[in-house]
Amino acid sequence: VERRLDDHRHRGDSAGGNLAIVTAMALRDAPAAVPVIVQAPLYPAADMSRDYPSFETFAEGYLLSRDTMRWFADAYAADPHHARTSPLAHDLAGMPPAIVMTASLDPIRDQGRAYAAGLAQAGVPVVFREAVGTIHGFLNLRRAIPSAQGDFASFLAAVKAMVAEAEGTRVMGQAAGA
Repeated sequence: VERRLDDHRHRGDSAGGNLAIVTAMALRDAPAAVPVIVQAPLYPAADMSRDYPSFETFAEGYLLSRDTMRWFADAYAADPHHARTSPLAHDLAGMPPAIVMTASLDPIRDQGRAYAAGLAQAGVPVVFREAVGTIHGFLNLRRAIPSAQGDFASFLAAVKAMVAEAEGTRVMGQAAGA
């Protein structure tokens, strides 16, 4: 996959998805010279403050386990209610538009679903995709999981469309003096 650094969009998978979310949240609260116009978390860890049904359903045997996820959460932040650990549990209003993708066989699938729903409830434009029949980390397993390349291509197409829309809106706002 060809990648280009870009200050306008934040993408990350798994813990990187969490970092994309919390970075967008931090820049919403303290804007930088270059705004984040799109956030694109893939199977993000978005709310470690509680257990979701998928956490139990896919607890073992799907690459990422419940116990491993708990270990990651404990190592990342002592307080599971902190905005860095559970951005979903905090104010999502004013966040940049998002494309959120989850994997259907992922212990943290429901966190991503809930994050997308929370953004929509907060009035944030959001596109949600779910890679059906695949596991957490499929992005890194595109050669081993036949559907993963297509799922990622769909995600990238949605990101590109959302970036074009957001960039157009930003440019029009600048032209109008907003």
